[in-house]
Amino acid sequence: MKLLIPFLTVALAVSANAGERKSQQDVAYGEHKAQKIDVYWDADFKKAPIVVNIHGGGWRSGDKKEFGNSAFQKLYVEELSCVLVSPNYRMIGDLTDLKRSKTQLYDAAGKIDATMVDVASAVAFAQKNAAKYGGDPNKIIVCGSSAGGHLSAALAYCNSTNWLKGTKYDGEKLNIIGWFGDCAPVDKKVNKQIPFMDNAVPILHVDKGDPPGFMVVGTADNLVPPENATKLQKVLSKNGIWSQVLIVDNGRHVVGKQVVRYDPIKKPFKAFIKFVTGESKAPPSGKVIKVPNPAPAR
Repeated sequence: MKLLIPFLTVALAVSANAGERKSQQDVAYGEHKAQKIDVYWDADFKKAPIVVNIHGGGWRSGDKKEFGNSAFQKLYVEELSCVLVSPNYRMIGDLTDLKRSKTQLYDAAGKIDATMVDVASAVAFAQKNAAKYGGDPNKIIVCGSSAGGHLSAALAYCNSTNWLKGTKYDGEKLNIIGWFGDCAPVDKKVNKQIPFMDNAVPILHVDKGDPPGFMVVGTADNLVPPENATKLQKVLSKNGIWSQVLIVDNGRHVVGKQVVRYDPIKKPFKAFIKFVTGESKAPPSGKVIKVPNPAPAR
């Protein structure tokens, strides 16, 4: 008989070089049914960096299980010694109007999608509860693919404090130290699919002192062209912010997911993580690195 206990901390694996691998599933960071996260960490962690890995799906679909899967756990928890947080969030079309709630930002019609409020709240929750998972509340790295790449970039480069107004995290400053974007739509002029107002379009809000960014794009991506990344890189460089772009020859949409197994992406990405967490010096900034097509995704 299988016994199911909500929010039970479960030991997943034991490594010769680490303590117990642990997880908590469906931890609530808000009251809506979509406001849940999964957390993965090592029992021996003490003040480990926290990676918030946000799923894609066109802001309309997707699930946290995909971005907290065993491959991402191995990369972030085992290889990079980071706490891994994978959130779900409310999707496009789940609108809240001004008369019913004050937990949103509003457009002229009084409505906006709840996605930005949720991902900001998920990061705030992870930051506030960092000690439970052996994490460092001052070292948050936000990551994501496609729509998740946009959402994580908006957290890094737009004013995320505003999205927390009216929530239980109101006034919280998010301690984001780095951003990884996989085929992330960040500029409406290049990718018309971004269904957000300008206050959530990352390329418009970069400012001095913002977190370093590491981007992966593919030349065969028919949804998010490489110009999304190279244009953002120019803006980051103009503001004195470290960045690197990897362009994968003939790489398709969300080619950056190959970071879990493809060394030409994995090695510079690990160097980026070690740099932003203070473990090593900064790799060269402003570089555009071209790499060959990876093996087919598995």
